[in-house]
Amino acid sequence: MATKIEPLAPEMEKIIDVSQTIQHLADVPGQGVTVFKGPTNRANGLTRDLQGRLLACEHDSRRVTRQELDGRLTVIANSFQGRRSTAPTTWW
Repeated sequence: MATKIEPLAPEMEKIIDVSQTIQHLADVPGQGVTVFKGPTNRANGLTRDLQGRLLACEHDSRRVTRQELDGRLTVIANSFQGRRSTAPTTWW
């Protein structure tokens, strides 16, 4: 049975198509789910750029990083206005 998206705020309809159904991709525990990366330095604020590279705000290392397609890690930012930040997600 397909599950519909239930928008709890009308603004949601501006960024997603609420007529689409939710797709079940994998079960935990199951054979379809694995750890992608670790340790992550308590990264969050994850997104991908137009080339598919993973961008992350790392709290423990206080930096923004990009994981290149070959797996290398590039530091995008580790300071703002000449000072190290306590939380990179506050830079945006």
